[in-house]
Amino acid sequence: MDHIPHVSAPESATDEPGSSFNATPAFDPVALRYREDGLTPQKQREYVEALADTGLACAAAARIGVSVQSVNRLQRRADAASFNLACAAARRHGARRLHAIAWERAIEGTIKRHYYHGELKGEERVYNDRLLIYLLGKTEHLLDEPEEARAVARNWQPWVEALEAGAPPPDLDAAPPEPPRPEPTPEEIEEDLAAELTGDEVWQEDGVWWTSFPPPAGFDGWEIEVFGMEGYRRQLSPAELEVAEAGEKEADEEEVSHGVALRDLHFGFAGGRADYAAAQESARRRAEEVALRAFFASREAEASETSGSSAGNPGEELAAWAGIEETP
Repeated sequence: MDHIPHVSAPESATDEPGSSFNATPAFDPVALRYREDGLTPQKQREYVEALADTGLACAAAARIGVSVQSVNRLQRRADAASFNLACAAARRHGARRLHAIAWERAIEGTIKRHYYHGELKGEERVYNDRLLIYLLGKTEHLLDEPEEARAVARNWQPWVEALEAGAPPPDLDAAPPEPPRPEPTPEEIEEDLAAELTGDEVWQEDGVWWTSFPPPAGFDGWEIEVFGMEGYRRQLSPAELEVAEAGEKEADEEEVSHGVALRDLHFGFAGGRADYAAAQESARRRAEEVALRAFFASREAEASETSGSSAGNPGEELAAWAGIEETP
């Protein structure tokens, strides 16, 4: 016949004084006409301590040798308010013990032995998730941490550093220091700057090229207003003008190529569809390139005019940054 092991209960009662409930709440024992083996004032104190140790009313009553019914009758008395408060405080301590047992059983499980004809044949470790969920739900409201503990969690690093150094604890009311923000990389800076480009920074009006970018050092061209004011504009510098005109020429060539592809597609000439798709992609790339060229040309012109050296080719820097191949 298979042996069905009995599920172990929480720690058995002992005659040792409770260790987890070091400071029993002061309360006035209920004055009763009691028997020597009943709930004397000393028994009431022992019950409160046992309840703090076990967290179970039946186990606490069994430890001091009384019935649970006797304790319940005592708690229903009108003059038992002090005793009931002490029991409520004891249950908080007992809830922590039940919580610890639940976690232990959830993590480590319990041993279940298998017998055959009275002989032990094997063992397995069983995890009781239902017990864990039940106990957590019954005791979670009793385990709210005090505000001081939450303040330590918010100031964790300075608190443990002070603890390690043997220094006084830090002020819990002070806000925790913010971690230093990492410095942006050059690539991130370039990406942020490029994201600010709208394509309206450089334009042509009545045959004259204008820009809202700040002027390079030594600029002597025509300006309207002062940079930073609403409506500011200026003419392009020679280096910027060279890039802008080159971009316009490329855009014109791209427009003609796009038109040719549309024509071939319409009339069904050879390569029409492929040329049209390639023209669309090329037009998109060129539009991005024109905006980026204007941005890098402003930087290149400012650097070259400040140093007094001849302006280099801003398209090389643009190609290196954006991965655009320069056409000869």
